[in-house]
Amino acid sequence: MLVEGGVIGPGATVPQVGATSLPTSSHEARTRRAGAREGPRGPAYLATPATSSTLRRVHIRLTGICVAATGLLLAGCATGSTLSPSTQSPPGSAVPGASPVTTAADRPACTADDITVQGAFGKKPTVAIPDTCAPPAKLVTKDLSPGTGAVVQEGNTVQTDYLLVTWSDKKVLDTSFGRAPFPVQNVGHAQVIDGWNQGLIGMKQGGRRLLIVPPDLGYGQGGNGIQPNESLVFVIDAVTVTS
Repeated sequence: MLVEGGVIGPGATVPQVGATSLPTSSHEARTRRAGAREGPRGPAYLATPATSSTLRRVHIRLTGICVAATGLLLAGCATGSTLSPSTQSPPGSAVPGASPVTTAADRPACTADDITVQGAFGKKPTVAIPDTCAPPAKLVTKDLSPGTGAVVQEGNTVQTDYLLVTWSDKKVLDTSFGRAPFPVQNVGHAQVIDGWNQGLIGMKQGGRRLLIVPPDLGYGQGGNGIQPNESLVFVIDAVTVTS
């Protein structure tokens, strides 16, 4: 870039435009150079004058430097805008510090002790199903209150009170508490789900039992307001047992 009174490159000084006329002859140039040597601080323009060809070479050289510098800046910007392979996380990899995602298949099967049931025999119970374990694949039974009366055997009739909670949404779907007891005739072959026919045997009159019924012993593909492949949680009171 040409600037009045400015300097282009080491040792190349450009005279100020219009400040002082350039020498018009070799004799005049020699005279002025000789006079400049007399003083310790000669005029700046007495350095070797830059000819037009010299200026063009300097201008081309500076232009090349600017283009190279611009290329480096652009390359730096492009490099800074792209993550290096070492900083990119591969697809599906865990994010550091994030909690691992678990599915039902990753959780252990619940046991009867994992289900919380509150309430005494004859009273409507409350049921809490945890999220930390999966529904069991087999029928699970647990006597919450053992009872002291007659034992339920195959072929007996049992008057029951019950409460049903569906596993998937943990909501109460049905209950007989507050209504008349529900009769189950010919236990083992009664017109109820297999989970009841198997799960009632061995109860005692006056007892309360927890049943966790898998889909294949319940409603299978669904029905009666129950979703397909639903696990069922029952709390059952054996009100009376007769042969």
